Amino acid sequence: MIARLLAAAALLCPLPALAELREAASTNFIIVSDENEAALRERVANLEKFGHVLQSITGARRLKEQPVKVKIHVVRTMSDVGETMPFGGGAAGYYSSPMRGPFAVTPRFSGQQGPAPLLPVTVLQHELGHHFMYQYFPAAYPTWYSEGFADYVGVIRVDDKNVATLGMPVENRYLGLRFGEWVPMPKILKAKSYADLGSNVLAVYSQGWLLVHYLNSSADGKAKLTAYLRAINSGQPFDKAAEQLGDLEQLDKALRTYSRKDRLDATEIRYVDIPVGDIRIRTLAAEEEALYLEDLSLSSGIPKSRAADFVTKVRRKAGAYPASPYALRILTEAETIAGNYAEARAAADKWIAVDSTNGLARMYRGMADVMALQAAKSTDKAAWAAARAHLAEARKLAPRHPQVLHAVFDGYAREGVLPPPAAQNALIQAFDLLPQNAELRMTVTLDYEARGMIQDAIDTLAPLVNDVRDERELTPREKAKRDRDRAKYALAGDDSNPNEPSAHEVMERLNAKLAGNAPVTAAR
Repeated sequence: MIARLLAAAALLCPLPALAELREAASTNFIIVSDENEAALRERVANLEKFGHVLQSITGARRLKEQPVKVKIHVVRTMSDVGETMPFGGGAAGYYSSPMRGPFAVTPRFSGQQGPAPLLPVTVLQHELGHHFMYQYFPAAYPTWYSEGFADYVGVIRVDDKNVATLGMPVENRYLGLRFGEWVPMPKILKAKSYADLGSNVLAVYSQGWLLVHYLNSSADGKAKLTAYLRAINSGQPFDKAAEQLGDLEQLDKALRTYSRKDRLDATEIRYVDIPVGDIRIRTLAAEEEALYLEDLSLSSGIPKSRAADFVTKVRRKAGAYPASPYALRILTEAETIAGNYAEARAAADKWIAVDSTNGLARMYRGMADVMALQAAKSTDKAAWAAARAHLAEARKLAPRHPQVLHAVFDGYAREGVLPPPAAQNALIQAFDLLPQNAELRMTVTLDYEARGMIQDAIDTLAPLVNDVRDERELTPREKAKRDRDRAKYALAGDDSNPNEPSAHEVMERLNAKLAGNAPVTAAR
């Protein structure tokens, strides 16, 4: 389940105290867990093998060393997973990709019993399936495929002889097919969100997994799936792309028959060697353990209603480590999202004093001034230039950090001026590093529009438009609920304007400009 699917649950108690925490860093992953070193090393090695198999079967091109690694937090139980979410929730695990970087939270023990318990390794690989799809094949995917692909790859197993097994059964999905209500495939194929399926949300998992398995079971099915995904990546609407799968009524019948098979065939792939690469393990420092949950909360989100209490807690904990760059980073970030710009500036100055070559420290120092100037509606050009000087220095120190690159662009955008080409290039670099981030996609779109690059703007926005429901179609009751939810689930640091045009409204505007029915440039 993706992190944005937050349940409307009450805030839960803090996670139980963890044993000594360790961090393992490999080519593609960073894992934090309280497991012993041998178990942690084995976990990371297995993930690198899993990633290699995904790369092999999809044709993805991965760099030898990822500049932006996915960070995995291994907590003890599925109940603990929900407690890391800002509003609680019943997720078995989740994945998200904020500006701080992609991360996943997964349990070490399922705590489940019965005929088809959900194994923790399946949960983790499911979440990493989401990351892999959005990182290497960024597009808007229908809900059925996003979850179906993640389930299909979630049960991949690689043995100690480098034999990978694909297409293994997902037992809890079988139970969903047996006891759940069957939803006609045309409806599932066209759904843009879980809301489109009403009370039949679980069907998107069971039938989505079954359809991915079915299409991958034959050469004809694989060809149709490839054509379908190409259509999606080209920006075609879901209903149009679904035509690549053939007659949908016939597909529905064939899939029903497939669901009644006593067994599904799995495929084995034998590898001569699966490289694992270097694995570096260290024990977290005292301040990292003390502020671990606060660090995770900065990624998963802090409710606006709790921002003041959160900052107070961070100040108390970080105060015990006044010379720690890590503690000062958490403090600086907490002050920033709470809108305490003077305090953020002071914390960043201390951070720079003890770690002068840290690009993030310099970035937060500059953004504290930028956001303060924006809040004051300043027109002081010299002050804006001085603030952006910190961001330029940050880029030199951290030339491949998406947060820093985005800030270089944002330093101009918040003043309300068109960023120069160098800043635009920084934005594009950030987007290339973090293509699954919707905020970056919309920012790139609007920048292209402001420069009169309308077709580029349309091409960039198309996946986002396909991924969300057109808010103009909402009923008055649905709009009222949307507005209540926005207020209820507002996160600290989110300064987006709820009255800004939706993705569909922006696309409509772009199409009008392309057709010559509207001015080409857009005001900032």
